[in-house]
Amino acid sequence: MANKKIQWEVASYRLTLFPKIDANVNLLSPDFASRIWPDGKDVKKTSEKLIDQKPQILLEGKYEDSKLILNLTPFRIDLNYLPKDQVNLSTFSLQSLGIFEDSLIKLQTLTKNWFNKLSTMEFSRLAFSTDLIHRVENHEAGYNLVSTYLPFKVDPSTSTDVRYQINKFTSSKIVDGLRINRISLWDVLKFDLELSPSGLSESAIKKEDMFYAHLNFDINTDQSSKNVYKGKELTTMFDELISEGVEISEKGVK
Repeated sequence: MANKKIQWEVASYRLTLFPKIDANVNLLSPDFASRIWPDGKDVKKTSEKLIDQKPQILLEGKYEDSKLILNLTPFRIDLNYLPKDQVNLSTFSLQSLGIFEDSLIKLQTLTKNWFNKLSTMEFSRLAFSTDLIHRVENHEAGYNLVSTYLPFKVDPSTSTDVRYQINKFTSSKIVDGLRINRISLWDVLKFDLELSPSGLSESAIKKEDMFYAHLNFDINTDQSSKNVYKGKELTTMFDELISEGVEISEKGVK
């Protein structure tokens, strides 16, 4: 287990659904896309566009003060939930959806309503992906923190550009014989931020380097599975995928 539990912040969420190949649904129908846009008093659709070159349909909107993007391609549906802006200029930090454990409540409220709109469809595969960040002072602090979650220690005095990815797959606790892939990527991110107030001299430009310990995980049902998910099973399975992601964020991959 990691030496000390930290409060990861959420940079983004992505939920992915793969409809059955023989499902009698045209995912690229604008009418279908509008019908499956998530419901909720704090959810609002702001734009819709068909990208003919892909082909692809993108619907964009808001969930409270954050951004929602519903992306439909011929074989998959992605719901992306992310901050409205990338950077918070008042604090010189990356914008986030909040602390991981706290924001999960909003995510599960959103997805529960969304799954109700998909209750008549059948899906062959599900995935839950998240980008988590934790601000650190510098690269050294970042690698020292990430190392507490890994099976080895990164030496920041001799190593840079470290990216460690592994699939620590497991068996589902609710579906017999189902393998759940738990792909995680660990690294340290650096962002160079410059703030140049209008009309001020070059000497007034504020510059700051931002460092973040970073964890991306993709928890998904295995591609070889013949299982089909429908109705309330969507919520049950996604709850299990989320639980596996929470475990990785707390215990790492040692």
